[in-house]
Amino acid sequence: MPGRRSKCGAPAVPGRRPRLPSDLITLCISSILCHACSKQTTLEGSGIGVCNNDLHDWTPVFTIDTVAEAVLTQLRDTATHFASSLVGYVLMPTHLHMLLGMPRIEHLPQFMQTFKSLSSRSAKKLLDGDRLLHLQRKGRYHLWMPRYDDLIVYSERQFKTKLEYIHNNPVKAGLVGTSTEWRYSSASAWFGGSEGLIRMNKDFRWTEDQAR
Repeated sequence: MPGRRSKCGAPAVPGRRPRLPSDLITLCISSILCHACSKQTTLEGSGIGVCNNDLHDWTPVFTIDTVAEAVLTQLRDTATHFASSLVGYVLMPTHLHMLLGMPRIEHLPQFMQTFKSLSSRSAKKLLDGDRLLHLQRKGRYHLWMPRYDDLIVYSERQFKTKLEYIHNNPVKAGLVGTSTEWRYSSASAWFGGSEGLIRMNKDFRWTEDQAR
């Protein structure tokens, strides 16, 4: 009598759970990686997204100038690749906040996946010693936490609130006295009369008729 077959097609073995085919496992993992990073980007069309990204275990990697500059360079290059605009940002020792203007806001998850992957490689080349070891999780290097938070800007009031919050991060942390003193920020581009490390697009507009 032939053995009973599991739903996935493999012969069932008494006392053992049926295994999923390897190609199905790969498909599931790819789907999770594509969507796990984003919380709520479900709109389409032009828009400004607010993204918050934490480093793995909040390791203060961005206190190293060469690493901070390499990551910001990758952020600029990724924006260029996606024909997007940086509207505001602050790079803190352990995390990154940014306002990103995109002609297709639904592509924000792909943008973030690309940026996090390429910036991780850039940073790894510059790290060594304890900080690199601390970013190893189960033998595998991770610069960023897997998830990030995102929010779509839908009004001028919300835009100003988010931009002010981003720029005030270093002040609130006690790192500087005023927001324009922080090197890794767009505050100087907005309010200090200096372009800063990355050119900002101050004219990119949010879409006010986007649903909340």
